[in-house]
Amino acid sequence: MEEYIIKFTGYGIVMISICIFGITANMLNLIVLSDQKKFSQSSYTYLRGLALTDMLNLIFYLLSGLARGIFPTNCGWMFYELYIYYPIGTMSSNATMLLTVLLAFERYCWIAHPLRMRKYCNRKIAFRATLVASTFCIIFNLPRFFGYYVECHINLNDSSIADDNTRHHYFYHEVQYTDFGSSGFLQVYYWIHLVPIVLGSCIILIILNMLLIKHTHRARKRIQNMTSNVFLHRAHEQQRLTVMLVGVTFLFLMGEIPSALASRLFARLLYGDIDNTEFIIVNVVTSNLNVVQYSLNFFVYCVINRKFRKACQKMFLCNQSNSIVPAVA
Repeated sequence: MEEYIIKFTGYGIVMISICIFGITANMLNLIVLSDQKKFSQSSYTYLRGLALTDMLNLIFYLLSGLARGIFPTNCGWMFYELYIYYPIGTMSSNATMLLTVLLAFERYCWIAHPLRMRKYCNRKIAFRATLVASTFCIIFNLPRFFGYYVECHINLNDSSIADDNTRHHYFYHEVQYTDFGSSGFLQVYYWIHLVPIVLGSCIILIILNMLLIKHTHRARKRIQNMTSNVFLHRAHEQQRLTVMLVGVTFLFLMGEIPSALASRLFARLLYGDIDNTEFIIVNVVTSNLNVVQYSLNFFVYCVINRKFRKACQKMFLCNQSNSIVPAVA
């Protein structure tokens, strides 16, 4: 009963509420950033990709919140968890991770080596890099479709036959390994995904974030010595963009690192038994941290990026003016 309350509250109420808010916020991100004339820099190409993958992640988490928190004993929801959320949701979350790495790396190249690397920091290359990263995530996660299957059972005894109202209590399901899933290959695959790809990406992002902060501090000193208003405006705009990307990266790390450490592979090493209430609480907390970080980029953009904030204000003002119908005499 205690586990049910934890899952119902954490997944069924908290997670679903955050997901609904986050999906709306990322839809706004996509609408605002779709103006490629105003947001023409290559960094915004990655941000458009991030808005899309974040929205997909939140949709998968929303349905997973229903599966885990509202319908935990439903066999149909288990099929969703196993065949859609687990493989396809991982593709989407990995795409978010790689796009964040590409975004931070491109920004570092732009501000650390502006003359040498500027020709590589354009929308065309950013779009191709986004496609390559997304394709890699799809191909790499294909083995997840073949590792498990759901086995449904019906256990009807005499009392259940006598009382039709209790018959549904005797349906249950189990997740079983396929032959491929029980092979050593899949375990090696999981460790490759967790350590080099997930944790490796987090380490790279931490290093890039530190370098970006360092160069931002140096750039602030250079800006103080500028006299031309044109160059001063451009420098401030570039600095705000860099600070915004540092914030986006920090948000990603805030959700991704706890989630990786709470994965079943690491949990067995760190905690031993994972079939207990404590691990369920850890899972609920880290899952909600993930959906929070997928949802908050909109606020980072609005607070730091003046161009994004003005575009949002203009969009809302236009919608309000269009909704006002002048009276006809």
